[in-house]
Amino acid sequence: MVRFNLSTRPTSSLLDTFFMDDFFSDRFAPFSSFAGVDVIKNESGYELHVDLPGVNKENIVIDMKDDILSIKVSEQNESETKEKNYVIRQRSARQFSRSFKVAGVQEDNIIASYENGVLKLELPFKEKIEVSRKIEVK
Repeated sequence: MVRFNLSTRPTSSLLDTFFMDDFFSDRFAPFSSFAGVDVIKNESGYELHVDLPGVNKENIVIDMKDDILSIKVSEQNESETKEKNYVIRQRSARQFSRSFKVAGVQEDNIIASYENGVLKLELPFKEKIEVSRKIEVK
C-alpha cells in the first residue's frame, strides 16, 4: 500500500482522480457508448445502424436535404424521489447530431426503424440509367 501525498501529485491528476470517482463514472457511462455508427454498403444501397440506447423514438429526427442525411436526437429527463426527509431531483439532457453525405440514393424510399436502442436506416441506390450519345468529330 502506498501512502497518498497531496504535495507530490500534480493538480491535473487530482482533478482526474475526482472525476474518475465511481459517482461520476456511473453517471456518464451511458454517454460513452452513445451513437456508435455502422455504415454498410450492399448491392441495393447503404444500411446505417446507429446506437441510441435509452432514446425514445419520438425524440429522433431524420432529415434528408441536398444529399445530406442528418440524424438528430434531443432528450430531457427529470425525476424526483422522496425518502424520509430527503428530496432527490435529477435532471439530464443529451443531444446528438450526425450528418452523412449520401449521393445517389432514392430519397423517397428511405426506410427507418428503431428497435432495442438501434436505429436502422435503409437507403436504396437510385437506378442507373445508361445514356449513350454519339459525339461528332469536327
